[in-house]
Amino acid sequence: MPSVRDAGQQPGDLDILAPTGLLVQQTELRGAQRIRVTSEADLSVAATAFRMRSPESLIVLHVEETEAQFAVSPELSLKPDPQNVVMTVRYPVNVLKGSLLDLSIIWPGYSANEWQIVPGTLRLETGKNSFPLTRTTSETDKDMLQVTFPERQSGQFTVVFSAYAPLAEVRSGTIQLRCPEVATRRAQPFVIRTIESDEYSVRPINMGTGELLPSVPVAGALTGIGVDDGLKSESWLHDDPTNPIRLELPAQAPSVNAEITVGLQPRENGIEVQQLIHFEIEHRDLTSLQLQVPDGIRRPTVRIAGTPEPLRGTIESSNWSFRLPESRRGSLDVEVTYLWSSPLEAAQPMNHVYQLPVIIPESTTVLSILAGTSSFSGLRIPDDSTWSPVYSETFESAMQTTQPVTVIPIQWTDRMALTASISPDLVFVGTTIIGGQAITSTLAVYDSVPNSIVIETPEDLKLETILLGDRTLRASGADSVVMPPQRIADRRVTRRTIAVDKIDGIGSGPVLFEIRVREKLPETKALWLSSLFRRASIVGESAAAPVVWCVGSQDEFQAVSASTTFLSLTQRGATILPGGETVRSLADRQLLAVVSPYSEDLQNVIIERADEWLGQPGRHDLFFGSSESGALKLYLVPHVALLLVSALTCVLFYLTSWLFRGLTITAPALLLICFGLAAWLFVPERTLIVAPYVAMGVLFGFVSATIQRMTSERRMRFSGSSKVNEYPTVFGFSGVMTSPLPDSGGPISAQNSRASDVTVGSAG
Repeated sequence: MPSVRDAGQQPGDLDILAPTGLLVQQTELRGAQRIRVTSEADLSVAATAFRMRSPESLIVLHVEETEAQFAVSPELSLKPDPQNVVMTVRYPVNVLKGSLLDLSIIWPGYSANEWQIVPGTLRLETGKNSFPLTRTTSETDKDMLQVTFPERQSGQFTVVFSAYAPLAEVRSGTIQLRCPEVATRRAQPFVIRTIESDEYSVRPINMGTGELLPSVPVAGALTGIGVDDGLKSESWLHDDPTNPIRLELPAQAPSVNAEITVGLQPRENGIEVQQLIHFEIEHRDLTSLQLQVPDGIRRPTVRIAGTPEPLRGTIESSNWSFRLPESRRGSLDVEVTYLWSSPLEAAQPMNHVYQLPVIIPESTTVLSILAGTSSFSGLRIPDDSTWSPVYSETFESAMQTTQPVTVIPIQWTDRMALTASISPDLVFVGTTIIGGQAITSTLAVYDSVPNSIVIETPEDLKLETILLGDRTLRASGADSVVMPPQRIADRRVTRRTIAVDKIDGIGSGPVLFEIRVREKLPETKALWLSSLFRRASIVGESAAAPVVWCVGSQDEFQAVSASTTFLSLTQRGATILPGGETVRSLADRQLLAVVSPYSEDLQNVIIERADEWLGQPGRHDLFFGSSESGALKLYLVPHVALLLVSALTCVLFYLTSWLFRGLTITAPALLLICFGLAAWLFVPERTLIVAPYVAMGVLFGFVSATIQRMTSERRMRFSGSSKVNEYPTVFGFSGVMTSPLPDSGGPISAQNSRASDVTVGSAG
């Protein structure tokens, strides 16, 4: 132990740390004793400590390295680029016993410079950490690489490096692949992954057997070896690394394959076609779409699936070109929508076969075309030789072909089954606010049964159900009457067609179609919420069709209309007065006035449903508009905000009375009343909502100000001195006795004498 010159006592503590893999034994101990270890050491490190009494103390240790036991599973990946073949080698090591300070790798042919290690790629990976390593070549064996670690390694770690060889020499067979093995763990099987590039693919041939290596399904198990998007990879097993591998590198052929799905929806003036073209792009970048649009198709809408904006195209004869926003490879879905106008029904017999054209992408191999529709649309494909029925999760009826076709033969057996959607006579909408959600039910009221109706809902709203009276209309199954939904991307709505004439048991009287949707209210916490309530609409609604909107909440909010296109039918001008009309009676009277022009049967149907909605607990407000009014915009004012208005009014009234004591207490009340009347002229509905709470605040403020003034007067019961010389005396208070008169030496007047007598007498 080092000593300090001229020091009397020189004890010292010595901590000895021995890493895993070293065997440390104490052989001699002189002038020292074992103590508790004070240094913090890793759990995998053995530690001991001694107290050295003097510089002459001595500890002799025998250090011996134990034989390490470890397992290694080598992995190798190959990827060609335009000039080289790049190889990445990984050695995941699991040390079972002892530790490793270095690793020896035997790589046959390395000394011939067939494969060269990329500088800076030899690294040690332990968990999330990575450290650079250095290598040395053995003097006795030039094909052996010696890799030394910065410190002893135990547990699990990985050694990785990359190497390359010229592509031309690999393709010609001059350079073959010999697997680099760990010297002490030879004959370990290698898992080889080949990653194809845009130029070449890789086929490993075992030179010992002359056959392709067997493939193994462990493509996702090779951690740390990335695969570029759109490039395929395969995994192979090389169980005898002593045999070299010849790499075949066939040139790649760029390809674009497509699968087309065609959705057919009958319309009054033709068939609406929605095509979904699924592209698989390999070994190239696709920058534009080339579509062949047949004659008779006008202005198709083309967009990338999931995006609202359509693509802009250039037209050259029947070839349409659409430039993509960015180059694509791999998978790409494109939506194409158009209306095909078929010949008139009178011009063709019922069993006529129409040739519906299909938009086909150019320079593309079309693998299959699937055509689908609903089971009751009246459309079918009569060509059983080319088309065959298949199962589809999207359509109720679907047929598919793998042959190259440009038209779909269809028969429209029930051409007049679906006519145009007609406008309802009245639209009655009910919105119920529950917590942070709003459930909106749209009632389309018809005086007579329509043949079909087409409904549209915003695509971000969740459709709960569609009802005919109390009957749920199904969109799937043998008894379905609702066609599959169609997304109108440019308007961001979802369209559904209901074949009413397919429904059994419908009478001839008024009918109610109910479409129920659900939406979330904004989560912003504020004194009021500005909410836009949307509803399902009927295609073909007349702009003048009346709309009655009922908004109900569980006494959480006060609803105030923020739209000029909707008028409130339940303004509280008369209902806020004591003994006035109730809100429910006002709503009933207003609703009777709205439905009075319709037939008695239709009136009974509407009033019955209105009683059901208005009879639910909570607050209910009625608003009146038309179909062209659109969505209903409301201000939802919580009761907490209205109570805050009362509190602020009370404080303002009290402060005004306290600061301006010269004003009578009724002056602030008159100012508030005048201001309220002026506000009622401009915003009557909002003023009527706030008026009861303002009146409550004025009442509390009036009472508080009155109590404050009464208390102040009691504190100053008597007035202060009116003259300078008037002060309280032992005989009374100021003003009871006269002030002393100056002695003028003259006679006292009779008036003063009488006044003094009266004063003294009063005091006595």
